[in-house]
Amino acid sequence: MISTEVAPGFLTLGQTTARAVATRASQRQRLGRTFLVFGPAGAGKGAFVEDLLALLLCTDVDRAARPCNACAGCRSARSRTHPDLVIGSPEIWRDARSTGESLVAAARRWLGGTAGAPIAGERRVILIEGADRAGEQIQNALLKALEEPSDRHVFILVADEPNRLLDTVRSRCQPLRIGPVPRAVLSSWLMDHQLLPKEQADAVARISAGFVGRALAFSRQHERLEWRRRVQ
Repeated sequence: MISTEVAPGFLTLGQTTARAVATRASQRQRLGRTFLVFGPAGAGKGAFVEDLLALLLCTDVDRAARPCNACAGCRSARSRTHPDLVIGSPEIWRDARSTGESLVAAARRWLGGTAGAPIAGERRVILIEGADRAGEQIQNALLKALEEPSDRHVFILVADEPNRLLDTVRSRCQPLRIGPVPRAVLSSWLMDHQLLPKEQADAVARISAGFVGRALAFSRQHERLEWRRRVQ
């Protein structure tokens, strides 16, 4: 029988520095109040955020083994169903507006609702995707939330363009940069996990410039890949 167990630790490809910073903080119980996960579109931020959520919500008693990827905390974190995980974004706030309510008011109302105590674990995790797409008024409201001291709440901001965030917001964040991985490493990973032949895996790694998210998109769009290969 083939084992379906997932090994403990981060599942993200590469990102050695970001992984080390987050893991070291967890093991020393010095998790920052706010993390800023940033990198260009297609860099693979989503996969890293999934790992970070599992790390923060893992319940393994051995902190050195977190994320264990086996406990209910890890599984529900990765599926984004954990009761202590709150997710927001400009799109979510827009869809959640009451009749006549502005986007800024909806975002402020949402932020106010994140202040509750954890339900099932050690902390409540507030994930804000597309934080760099939030306007200045919303970012100022976010800043107030970040300034309120709490060791039971951790914010994760995700941004393609961190320079679009207010300096005062960025200054309160632990930056975690998601960058490209070596093309040889990415090519090997594509062969092992996406079952691409070597020539195609090498082409995808080159075209994607080492960014995992872009590589996955290209590997699933064969016609687009063939066109890019012909013109390069």
